[in-house]
Amino acid sequence: MTLDTFQWAKVVASLAMPVSPVLLLLICGTVLLWWGRARRLALAMVTTGTVLLLLFTMPGTARWLGGSLEYAYPPLTTPPPASWVVVLGGGALDDPALPPPSRLRPHSLARLAEGVRQFQLQPSARLIVSGGAPDAAPDTVTSADAMAEVAMAWGVPEEAIWRSRDALNTEQEARAVARWVPPEERVILVTSALHMPRALALFRQHGIDAVPAPAGPYWTTGLGRAHWGDRLPGAEPLYVLELSWWERLGSWWQGDTR
Repeated sequence: MTLDTFQWAKVVASLAMPVSPVLLLLICGTVLLWWGRARRLALAMVTTGTVLLLLFTMPGTARWLGGSLEYAYPPLTTPPPASWVVVLGGGALDDPALPPPSRLRPHSLARLAEGVRQFQLQPSARLIVSGGAPDAAPDTVTSADAMAEVAMAWGVPEEAIWRSRDALNTEQEARAVARWVPPEERVILVTSALHMPRALALFRQHGIDAVPAPAGPYWTTGLGRAHWGDRLPGAEPLYVLELSWWERLGSWWQGDTR
């Protein structure tokens, strides 16, 4: 089995996540300690890895890295007239035994909820739901398919829904929308607040008149602020840190240095 360009990009990006160098330092340092060689180097690796792990799991670090991204655009409470509402995919489970809402990952469900809300505020808009899967067969349940089913259950007419089920990332989603939407027509773009700066930049690069409508979850709002125990290192800050780092890495790759 060979890896295509998309899969290779995922592998490289995963290795660039903050946790990867921490694990590498801890593993190499532990091996050297057990091997009984280069003890000072081993101790330096283990100490550095431990300090970085502590830093990466602190709520303040995640807020520092992700807060400016998450609040770059305010919620869209009074949208301008638009012909299209575009909801970007956030992942889905291809399991027919699950009911449609349970197939959607939390990011997808939150985005769709905001997308349907925006659609209901537009008298004649069409709803584009996006998100594919590698090597998707016609019967594969992609993010676009799962979101379309839930949107119809929430009252969106089937004829108003367009599915972009071949797009594997935000760049491909922007290209697909650019093929469908005339340049003179406005789009309400719905995606997670943390993802919005990078997504909006990509859509505008493709000539799409996009208005940002960020959706939840708003990770950094209450991170480490609700209770004193929440200020301690934990898994959630590390998760938010990796989400934020992924977005900043993607923006850097696109040439957006904001």
